[in-house]
Amino acid sequence: MAWDSQVPIEDVVASGPGLAFIAYPEAVAKLPVPQVWAFLFFFMLLMVGLDSQFVTMEVIITATIDELETFRPGIRKYKRYIILITCFILMICGLPLVTQGGIYVMTLLDWYSAGFTPMILAFIECVVISYAYGTKRFMQDIHSMIGYTPVSYWRYCWMVITPAILAVIYIFSFVDYSPAIVGDYVFPPWAEAIGWLLTLTSIVILILYGVVLLYMSEGTFIERLKQSVKPAKTWGPALNEDRIQAGYTKLSKDEEEGVKPVEWNGRSGEKGSYAMLATKDATV
Repeated sequence: MAWDSQVPIEDVVASGPGLAFIAYPEAVAKLPVPQVWAFLFFFMLLMVGLDSQFVTMEVIITATIDELETFRPGIRKYKRYIILITCFILMICGLPLVTQGGIYVMTLLDWYSAGFTPMILAFIECVVISYAYGTKRFMQDIHSMIGYTPVSYWRYCWMVITPAILAVIYIFSFVDYSPAIVGDYVFPPWAEAIGWLLTLTSIVILILYGVVLLYMSEGTFIERLKQSVKPAKTWGPALNEDRIQAGYTKLSKDEEEGVKPVEWNGRSGEKGSYAMLATKDATV
């Protein structure tokens, strides 16, 4: 393509949507039987998009239904309608992306929300699981669900390797930072501010939840803080026989009534249950 256009390779196409919808299709057209390769390429893009949507929607729907069940038990039977409403709302939110200025909206979202936010959340998740919840307890949870304990390599990844790599990537992202661009258009400062606000929305939710949890807890501030970083007493398998087998403390009768069991099938076919809701205790 660079030879045909008589331009340097780095100037053939910039990163972004043009790479998938301009550069790659043009390269595919130069291959033998281009129709087949073009079909396979765009079919692959379709499958990647659908796969991403399934994962995203499953997370949203599961979290929504779990929360709604605390206020209205039995809401799970209306799951299809919740999925329909959620998909419709997200479709409305996505309409600006298909307008004439949609490429600028998409670039803003991709440049900030899809770039910085996942790294921040992944770093926080690793730190909380490793140093607040505890990797030993996390390994115990995994063992109770899949029947065996993962190798210690994963503990070192969660505690040191992954947070260190994420921190280095994040630091270099700021060192090498440049405003979002589309072609020759550089986004103005107010657009950058919107992009950073979009990045912070995911972080602000965590902070607000922590503030609300501390406010609703009892005791001094230090006591509330210590309690907020501990797992709920009812966390773990919902049935006492499963809790004892997995190494958890036995639930009292009142605690058993306040726990909503979720059925699951183990890797080797065994069945069990896991606690989904706790009425009085909470965890960050």
